Formats: sequence, C-alpha cells, structure tokens
Amino acid sequence: MKIHKIIIMLTLSMNAYAIEFTISEDGYNASAKKPVECFDVGDNIVRNTCIAYFQEQSSKQLEETLEIMKKRVTRDSSLFNEAQRNWAAFKASECKLESIPGYAYRDPETQVYLFYEVCSAEMNIQRVEQLKNIQLGCDSCVQ
Repeated sequence: MKIHKIIIMLTLSMNAYAIEFTISEDGYNASAKKPVECFDVGDNIVRNTCIAYFQEQSSKQLEETLEIMKKRVTRDSSLFNEAQRNWAAFKASECKLESIPGYAYRDPETQVYLFYEVCSAEMNIQRVEQLKNIQLGCDSCVQ
C-alpha cells in the first residue's frame, strides 16, 4: 500500500475560517474547498480522508461557535438550546434524505455513509454562518 503524504491546510479569514483539504503525493496534487468536492480528489482512500477531514473540522468549528454563543446568550439560553437541538434533529433527517441516492451505487452502504457525512459537514458549515448572523446584545436582540 502506498504511503500517502497528505498536507491539510486550514485557512483562517477574518469572518470565519474556511476549511480546505489539500493533498500532494508523488506529483499528484488535488484540493477541495467544499465537502462535496472530495468526491473528485482521487482514489477511495484520499476521498474518504478528505470527507473525514471536512466532517471533523466542521464539527470542531460548530462546537467552538456554539461555546462562544452559549457564553453570550443568558436570558434566552433555553430557547437557544432548544433551537440548536431542533436544528441537530433537522440535520440528521435532512442528511438521511440527501444520502438516499447512495443506494444506487455498487457499494450502497459506503456511498450512503459518504453522502451523509458530506451533507453533515456542509450543514455544519452553514450553521456556523447562521449562528454568527444572530444579533446579540441589543435590547430587542437575543440575549
């Protein structure tokens, strides 16, 4: 089995950090800026590594953002927590739905799993942006 050299980059920006997966191996270079792009980066090992990386990094980014929000939201914390629980349930249902096309592939269990993980990573990234757009601190804002 070839040893894969994987260079993974995490690019930080002012508003949010963007996640990027990059691989460089024996003259082969590929990158993905979005989870769905992992399907085009190479063989199964590279693809699976890319998807796992986006899932891990997007989950970490979401958890960090939630921790910051929970520290800032006091008055409306029960409503905020309820909204997050409902969002997590929605994400699970939505990703199950979006992974159904995986059943059409030769290895359906693997494809369904990969489709689910890509969906989950994409939704985590979207949720971070949603959370960052919640207005906090003013009298009529979430507090």
